Amino acid sequence: MCKLTCSTLHLRNKRRFRWPILISLISEILLIFFKKFQIKYVNLHKTILINTLFFFYFYLKNIVNFILKYYFFEKNYFIKLTVRDEVPLHVAKC
Repeated sequence: MCKLTCSTLHLRNKRRFRWPILISLISEILLIFFKKFQIKYVNLHKTILINTLFFFYFYLKNIVNFILKYYFFEKNYFIKLTVRDEVPLHVAKC
């Protein structure tokens, strides 16, 4: 039973890092797309619009990464760790 809890915690650690990597990969693809889009248009109003889109894109990217990393994943991870810490020592020796 103890080995089962340790292995599930190990799998949860691997699953925890998959979403931020996927989000950063999608954001980098969008960044390449926006850079190519910005080179095509030289008009001042369109470049100002695209620069504001860049600003909001990076701002929202940081907010989404912060919420996913610290609020959603870390909160669930620490709840599961505290539940595991409440198990008596003679049951949960790894």
